Amino acid sequence: MSRCAFVAAVVLALLCEARAALWQSRSQIDAAYGRPVRRCEDPPGNVFWLYRHRGMDVLVTFVRGRSHREIFYRARSQPLRTREVQSLLRVNSAGDVWHPYETDRQWMLGRADRALAQYDADDNSVVFYTSEYMKRPSLVPSVEGKNR
Repeated sequence: MSRCAFVAAVVLALLCEARAALWQSRSQIDAAYGRPVRRCEDPPGNVFWLYRHRGMDVLVTFVRGRSHREIFYRARSQPLRTREVQSLLRVNSAGDVWHPYETDRQWMLGRADRALAQYDADDNSVVFYTSEYMKRPSLVPSVEGKNR
């Protein structure tokens, strides 16, 4: 394989794996997932957008034009595989490291508590919150009986 063909194949592979991530703008999220399927509101005043991408439903909440909450789940309620959860953690790491937090299904990003991720086995979803979003207690659902 020629060097140009090899480089093109690597770039194509990386583009195919490209996903949106926390802290990205609406245009970056749209570029990764396509146009949102619909606008939603829950609880009142908490607006988020539903995207469908590669068999996943993705709910994204924007704060001041940036993604601060993303929820990933299978469109047809199929279970998320461990490698998919790990991939989502990697994509949403912003170059930092996720550390276990309170349970084996929760992670905190970095040492400065930049974000929280949680796998919910009942809903079969992975939820990512930035620390800025978590400071809005009326918008963050209870985590194991406690509000963050």
